[in-house]
Amino acid sequence: MLAVPLAAVYIGGTGASNVSAADEGKTFDYTCDADVMGSSMEVDMKVEVHGDAPKSVKPGEEFTIEDSYTKVTILDTNTMQAAMDELEGQVTTFNLEADNVEDTINVAEEPLDIPSTEFPDDSDEVTFQVPEDPLTVESFEAGDEGTVEISAGQIDNTLESSLGNIEATCSPDDEDTVVNTVDIEEESEEPEESTVTVTHVDEDGEELTDSEEKTGEEGESYETEEADIDGYTLKEVNGDEEGEYGEDDATVEYVYEKEESEEPELELNGDEETTVD
Repeated sequence: MLAVPLAAVYIGGTGASNVSAADEGKTFDYTCDADVMGSSMEVDMKVEVHGDAPKSVKPGEEFTIEDSYTKVTILDTNTMQAAMDELEGQVTTFNLEADNVEDTINVAEEPLDIPSTEFPDDSDEVTFQVPEDPLTVESFEAGDEGTVEISAGQIDNTLESSLGNIEATCSPDDEDTVVNTVDIEEESEEPEESTVTVTHVDEDGEELTDSEEKTGEEGESYETEEADIDGYTLKEVNGDEEGEYGEDDATVEYVYEKEESEEPELELNGDEETTVD
């Protein structure tokens, strides 16, 4: 009759570095039903679950549970002592249940050993810890919003006795068995950005000067202007010379035509005949 550990650590990398620790643990009442040689035996126990959890994670983020352990106190061992000299066995099920994105993880999918524990001479109660070395439980997933509550659920144990193995199923008496609450962070939507590319080309589409890129948030205003290019004059503009950045990138193309060069005038002086080759 025993319980198992619990705690939580953040796995993803971006999430909360601050950890919400259940240093004092959360204690719940459990009732165990065991079958002993065809007879039913009921045992009450206190299950103190310890664990650390991130204060918050991002939507859709995965996180795990680490440093997980549970202290169990069986409140009346008189009946048990008739069948065993000491408490020993394994935990085969300890369910941790998450809401938000519903999920159940069996911490004891690989059975956890109940340490050999002697019954005290001066008390009907016995306390032990499982596992002896805290473990990591992985992994839960956050939904899109709200909180993730992780609760302690059913515990199954196999106990060794002089009458053979005793299978015990333990269920929480409390309706509220929440061990950790993890907040899901609100996603801050970063404003969309787009780029306006400004080019300056001749009539053949050849660049006359380096293009320019202007970047801004959707809805912000932009302005472009023609370039002063020696020997060329502006012919036309393709695209909006000014406007607002939109969802998609845009291009403003300035097209220039080459200026016509004037023929030099020759001035003749005198009466002699002059020949120009």
